[in-house]
Amino acid sequence: MNRLAFVILVLFSLSLSAGYTAETGVTFDNQEVMMLEFSSNNLDLGEIKPDMKEIMKVKGLTVKVKSNVKWILTIEPLDNLSSVEGNTIDIQRFQFRTGKGVFEPFVINKPSTIASGEPTGDLGEEITLDFMLKINWDDPAGRYNTKLRFTLNSLY
Repeated sequence: MNRLAFVILVLFSLSLSAGYTAETGVTFDNQEVMMLEFSSNNLDLGEIKPDMKEIMKVKGLTVKVKSNVKWILTIEPLDNLSSVEGNTIDIQRFQFRTGKGVFEPFVINKPSTIASGEPTGDLGEEITLDFMLKINWDDPAGRYNTKLRFTLNSLY
């Protein structure tokens, strides 16, 4: 009888553990995403006079980078500083720096690297730019402007 009870117990436990399992895969494509946010959509140096010689705008612009890949950020001017009257000031007299570094002159058709880094995380990475313009008495009066192009690229 003990033997019969043992066999029944073994068969009963085998039937309890019998079952079927299956597995399936999960896939997705996490896209490369990069974003730029600016503290302002325009950098205004204000009213200046030639006797000022150098106009400095500390923390003139803050750029926030958000990226889930390694990245590099460049800046370049699209043209010289020009007035409505058609006068120009050489863009190389307009300079920038990040942090407390040395001011670097802008050069047309020559992007300058201002920052690079690893994926930024949710908060992003802020880059603060200072600007300086060298002005003199030879520069005709007028309201001058130009465009600056910021380019954010991934690094592989």
